[in-house]
Amino acid sequence: MQSSDSSDTTSSDLYRVTGRAMWNDQALPSASVIAVPEGSSHATSNPAATGSVDADGYFTISFTGTGPHTIWVKGPPDEYWGTGKTVEPDPGETVDLGNMYVAKKMTVLSPTAGLTYATLTPTYSWEAFPDAVDYRVAVWNTSTGPST
Repeated sequence: MQSSDSSDTTSSDLYRVTGRAMWNDQALPSASVIAVPEGSSHATSNPAATGSVDADGYFTISFTGTGPHTIWVKGPPDEYWGTGKTVEPDPGETVDLGNMYVAKKMTVLSPTAGLTYATLTPTYSWEAFPDAVDYRVAVWNTSTGPST
């Protein structure tokens, strides 16, 4: 469990956040963890801190700064969608976020990506996940941008 800390601060100046990266009730040891000021993108090239998880999915990340920060847990980007939670701990305090579940990206079988379809009611199919309870699907209108 690695985190990036500023070397000129004391432990009482650090915000410390713990949690566990999970998918489908399984630890996700391939995940990474970042802390960004609230409102900043999880894709920023300058996070407040970065970290990794251990073989059982647990992480501890420490950082300095003021105001709320979002802790992002991200699996390998080609396989998972990340998830974030906002925290505003007091310096020296440890906040446990508990289990943070990422969503696995689906492999769409149809309709074929990039094709135009002349229907307002397309039918979608995808590879099933073992023991899945439900699925969430978001469709974007690439000509206007918003999610439909």
